[in-house]
Amino acid sequence: MKTVLFLRKRASSEDNYEKLFKNKGFNTLFIPILTCSYINQKCLRNILEKSPYIMYSGLIFTSRNAIVSFKESLIGIDKQEYEKISNMRVYTVGSACYKELISLGFSNIYGKESGNAENLSKFIISYHKKEEPILFITGERRIGILEKKLPLSGINLKEIVVYKMEERIEFEKEFNKVIYDEELNLEWIVFFSPYGSDIVMKYVKNEDLLKFKIATIGSTTWRHLNDKWNIKTSVVSEYPEAGSLLEGILDYEKEKNEY
Repeated sequence: MKTVLFLRKRASSEDNYEKLFKNKGFNTLFIPILTCSYINQKCLRNILEKSPYIMYSGLIFTSRNAIVSFKESLIGIDKQEYEKISNMRVYTVGSACYKELISLGFSNIYGKESGNAENLSKFIISYHKKEEPILFITGERRIGILEKKLPLSGINLKEIVVYKMEERIEFEKEFNKVIYDEELNLEWIVFFSPYGSDIVMKYVKNEDLLKFKIATIGSTTWRHLNDKWNIKTSVVSEYPEAGSLLEGILDYEKEKNEY
């Protein structure tokens, strides 16, 4: 049985990557590279207590961690205020973020088919016509596409950083144990972010990765691996979701007569 290594945390409940890949006969492993800590919670809470639906014409989320931070800051907010906040227009990428926002009560959600910040920026520029600023709730590390492109198109963008990612102490040991274990029949390694890729490359040589097939979630991580580390990628998932990645890997293996 072929093994796929996902360089991310396994979802605490049912993990869609695990479910879909196991249904197609793959063994799955999860090794998270990063650990998340939330910051500026008081500042975010202060924004939420001051009628953000009046101050801002919309919200932007591009990661689940940002949504979790937002959710924590909503605790204790007056019910009527909560309803007004959840009626705000929201822009996001991917089905995972979309589902998280739905669970918080948001319904006015746009951009879930965009798949990445580049496409989302194009959608917002073409769709958003209001003068009030949009609030971008984000993490400490991001590639800056929205921050560059939206203001150039006349959209007033404000941002608040609500979380940061740092390397897990256990990562090096766990990663090396897996990639050098021949009994696992490890065939695929899936990268999820440029920052995570940089950490991986501290502990492995390029030639050691040649025996594996590499997949990335999104073109940003693909470009980073290629341009900075000269790592060739076999599959680039069009959307940041399990189904898109699985489709790409199955198509690749069928083309190579490996599935």
